[in-house]
Amino acid sequence: MSVNELQTRIEDVSADIDRQKQVLTKLERSRSALQRQLNAIRDPVSRLPLEISSEIFIRCLSSPDVHPSALDIILFLNICNAWTDIALSTAALWAAIHIDFPRAEGFSQLLSTWLSRARNHPLSLSLRGAPDDDVGCIVRQHTGRLRSLEIHSDDEDGLLSLHQSIGLCPSLETLTICFLPDEEGEFPTLTTRQTLDILRLAPNIVECNFGNLATFSSFDDTETLGLASLRHLAFQCLHEDHHHCESHDTILRRLSLPGLETLSLPISQISSQDLVLFLKRSSPPLKALVVDGWDRDLDSELAECLRLVPTLTHLELCWLPEYTTQQMLTSLAECPPLAPNLLSIKIWLDEPVTSQIG
Repeated sequence: MSVNELQTRIEDVSADIDRQKQVLTKLERSRSALQRQLNAIRDPVSRLPLEISSEIFIRCLSSPDVHPSALDIILFLNICNAWTDIALSTAALWAAIHIDFPRAEGFSQLLSTWLSRARNHPLSLSLRGAPDDDVGCIVRQHTGRLRSLEIHSDDEDGLLSLHQSIGLCPSLETLTICFLPDEEGEFPTLTTRQTLDILRLAPNIVECNFGNLATFSSFDDTETLGLASLRHLAFQCLHEDHHHCESHDTILRRLSLPGLETLSLPISQISSQDLVLFLKRSSPPLKALVVDGWDRDLDSELAECLRLVPTLTHLELCWLPEYTTQQMLTSLAECPPLAPNLLSIKIWLDEPVTSQIG
């Protein structure tokens, strides 16, 4: 055969190979489709009622108490058509999401799709970093369903901008704000008014947690915010920024919480007098009180605090000085009792000590 004939023959064989590859690819796709149908028929999950299979999917996630990994949920979409249908029909799978910022371009559209799959289910969002305006606008479209919001940020401006973007959250029950240190180890600060404005956006809030929140007072911080629905309030590492204020005002002084049941706070950053005034002003049905740190002034005022909340059943005192421990236990055992409904007291020294009051 001549060179030209050989070249032509090679081209013909190559064309035949390409055609056979196309046929093979088509057959492989057909086999995959048939296999997925067979898997769906054999799969016991696909034969269950949707309510049961949806509950199985939800329980397969890492933990119902934390925001599930997006990869865990997306995995359900890549098993078979039946599992995809179940996942897309289970609104609860898409009702919680954790987002680390910054995100890649186009994430806003992905977030919008994700939240739309939750349909009318209450939403739980966890944000870490500085969210962009687009994310705030998308979340705003779903604020009527926002039940839990957790924010970890090192930028007070970004936090305020986010809350302004989101606006009123009438369904929000749980709010967590934790400030992170910046590159220089400094924590963001908010005025008392700014903090109250954030709380105002959640008129039906039930639980509020502040972490590393530094507040300072401005001259117009004189109003008191009442939140009748708030049941649980916790401050962690709360401190005032003395570089920005002259008074020793605290956010606790600006709150009235008549329904409060649990309170956790570091007494070293909130004066014991403020605590007494808060309890007098709110008259809450407090059941649990956790005091972190100790102030010598509290020795005499703690008794007054306990008298103001006769509903107290659980008391936890962290890093109580040894000289106070015996006096405290003696006072609690007096008749009539200082805290008549107290069931347990936990005192943290070098080792935790728990005493049951019968």
